[in-house]
Amino acid sequence: MSNDTEFVRKLQIVVNALQAAKAELVREHEDDPPILEELLRADLLEPGQQVLGDLQNQVLASLTALDDLLTLQLSSGTLADARRWKIEKIDARTDELIAAGFEYPAASGKRYELTLEAQSRMNALLVIASSALISYPIKWNYIDDSGYYEIVDAADALALCATAIQTIRTILDSGTALKSSVRAAESVEAVIAVADER
Repeated sequence: MSNDTEFVRKLQIVVNALQAAKAELVREHEDDPPILEELLRADLLEPGQQVLGDLQNQVLASLTALDDLLTLQLSSGTLADARRWKIEKIDARTDELIAAGFEYPAASGKRYELTLEAQSRMNALLVIASSALISYPIKWNYIDDSGYYEIVDAADALALCATAIQTIRTILDSGTALKSSVRAAESVEAVIAVADER
């Protein structure tokens, strides 16, 4: 049996397990119409369905791992290919994290953009924050445009910008550390084992 066929077979086993788990849950909740209705609507591949809980998360993790293995097997499967593929996945996750913005003030739940345009505006703010060229307060829009934060003075402006810079730095550094692990991996299996849990 070829490696490709073996991985497809394993993937089918996981899919079958998903379908069987859902069928079992439907049987268990036949007498509970609200839960039954949610189960019948639930897409097992969509995270966050409370009814499916830990079982779903375990199966999704297995599917992700099998998807990774299958992707590599369907390519030429060389170590260089595996490294390139894994680094692309790390870069994509880094981009997602940056796109999610940053929180300020801490634990406020308010998030702000980290796009290149937003970074450019922050650089300008850093340059003029303590000068007479600027008057406070300054309104800084939330990432979802649902409102804004009022920057009250130069210290607040510097703190907001420092938080943004630190957030970007942390995201990039974590990506760099993962890429270093990928570059140090000496086999395709070792590359796959590098987990991006950010």
